[in-house]
Amino acid sequence: MMMGEFSASGSDGSSKLNRKKKPMASKDFDVIDLHFDKIEPDKGFLSPSEKMDLQMKHARDFIEDRKKAARRKLVIITGKGEGKLQARLIKELSKEYKVSLLSDLPWSGAAVQITM
Repeated sequence: MMMGEFSASGSDGSSKLNRKKKPMASKDFDVIDLHFDKIEPDKGFLSPSEKMDLQMKHARDFIEDRKKAARRKLVIITGKGEGKLQARLIKELSKEYKVSLLSDLPWSGAAVQITM
């Protein structure tokens, strides 16, 4: 493992979670920004749990769409905050995909990278 990376091993000893400081060039991956005001600007009245459910739906739809387009590397921008959305993404997506945390991104602060 390289310096600056973090790995969390699963119960089977496999490593599914890595922490990276810098993303690769944007032409190598597709990006979705899950900031709620960008994906659902007219639904600010929803409760936090309803907002997170919608953000997760957008993430799943994005992944399915990118699968059909044969794209293997995706970045889901979660932004700064309490980390609840990022934690839920990691928990749910690491069952199926290789998931890496990206930090110190110039445009958002934090994101999750998925490799299919």
